[in-house]
Amino acid sequence: MSNIRVGAIDSVNGNNALAIAADGSVTRGGNAMSTGMVKLAQAEWTTDTDGVNFDVIDTTKYINYKMYWWVTHESTAGESTTASWYQTGMCFRNASGNLDSSGAYDNNTRWVPSGTQTPTWNSSQSGAQSRIWMCGNGNTYDSQGEVLISIPPHSEFRACVRGSSQLMGAPRSGGPAGVNYCEDFSSVMIAGSTDPTQLTGFRFCSFRGTTGNYSKRGYASVYGIEK
Repeated sequence: MSNIRVGAIDSVNGNNALAIAADGSVTRGGNAMSTGMVKLAQAEWTTDTDGVNFDVIDTTKYINYKMYWWVTHESTAGESTTASWYQTGMCFRNASGNLDSSGAYDNNTRWVPSGTQTPTWNSSQSGAQSRIWMCGNGNTYDSQGEVLISIPPHSEFRACVRGSSQLMGAPRSGGPAGVNYCEDFSSVMIAGSTDPTQLTGFRFCSFRGTTGNYSKRGYASVYGIEK
């Protein structure tokens, strides 16, 4: 295997077209090139899992992050034996662990089933909560979604999220129309250790419990959006 060391690539007229610095950063025509979204982490599980920690926050590189997920809300043994995921959520983390104290987040929620035209706004998952609500609810459902996570690099401000999701109803192989839900959410961290400069990441988990509520299969990937 051979390595090629390249510091610059010239255009056909001899002008510098592309420069590669020692740290790997690239400029084109004197302007910094950006890949935009940088994949930071991913997780996939096929056995009962009660959440995943994504300790990826780096305010020197990113302020905004995106996460995409698909997860089943059902545990392997079922709700009667093992507490299921039931609803999707998350909470921020710092060096001490999960930030899920009572009233830590101010949630907005909305959902509408495919069989109606009337959304439900700010039900019991809204307002002051221990975790951020992202989708739900039901152990016979699955969810998919995306969330924008913003971490301001100054203690004067607050971490926040905004996202959209879909709750897919049972039976998974078919079933009638009207059992699938279009859902939206937002949240701001308002209490506890709110300094965004101290955040190290977040935990993707069940809304009804930071630990102890299981999903038998799921996938999540996290990206940083370059400044």
